[in-house]
Amino acid sequence: MRFPVRSGGAGARAGKHGGSSAEFLEHREYAPGDDARRIDWAAYARSQSTVIKRFRAEEDAWVRLVVDASGSMAFGEPTKFTHAQRIAAALGYLALAQGERVDSCFAPALAGPMATSDVLRGASSRGRLLRGLSGQGPRGPGRLADSALRFMAHAKTRTAVVVLSDFLEDGVLEALSRLAARGHVLYLVQVLAPEEVQPQLFGDFLLEDAETGDTLPFTADEESVTRYLQTLADLQGRLRELALASRGWLVTTASDESLSLLLPRLVNGGGR
Repeated sequence: MRFPVRSGGAGARAGKHGGSSAEFLEHREYAPGDDARRIDWAAYARSQSTVIKRFRAEEDAWVRLVVDASGSMAFGEPTKFTHAQRIAAALGYLALAQGERVDSCFAPALAGPMATSDVLRGASSRGRLLRGLSGQGPRGPGRLADSALRFMAHAKTRTAVVVLSDFLEDGVLEALSRLAARGHVLYLVQVLAPEEVQPQLFGDFLLEDAETGDTLPFTADEESVTRYLQTLADLQGRLRELALASRGWLVTTASDESLSLLLPRLVNGGGR
């Protein structure tokens, strides 16, 4: 996976700035105080100009996994939450394998600081990542927007933020916009139940909010289903715009989609 935002910390990927890797970056005129060992004597023999060789720095990316653990994620078969866990594990596993830094959190309704995992690095940390991501289930009301902002509040460097959620929450677009404005790159994975992607409801129902328990009488007919699908498409359009503007992507997946089919879309930049 390619993450366009680098942390500035030492890593295995070539960065944009000068450093000490073996990859040549550019020539620069010698100035007093420069390391004489960097002088390019072959260039001096050709042009009689004294220049030094600069090499690319090797930097890593900081990948932060935010998994929505609110009650609405318990819907579907398998549940949206289970699918989100598996996707987060796969993406985190890949990031660690290629030398990036990874941490993760669940996003329930918490009033205090976010409970995040340790920052992991290297292939040897993959077991700790998987254990951490298996440690919670969906429960109660959740404020993904608030949780995501608290998670990022103390970030001192730009990061790649992978958010896995159904995004069916007021305020989430504004929160994501604020993250993008701080320079974070947004990778948004919208996880929906098959029934939410292609609703098959027709008739009169009493709908119950999975997080608050509130109920609402609802008549499902062709008009209401069409209106729902249009609202969902509008939300996905705004999420996609936010992600692309931050140099990231949006991928929408049903909770019963095979990871073997989904992962190529994620690795290849959201299927763009």
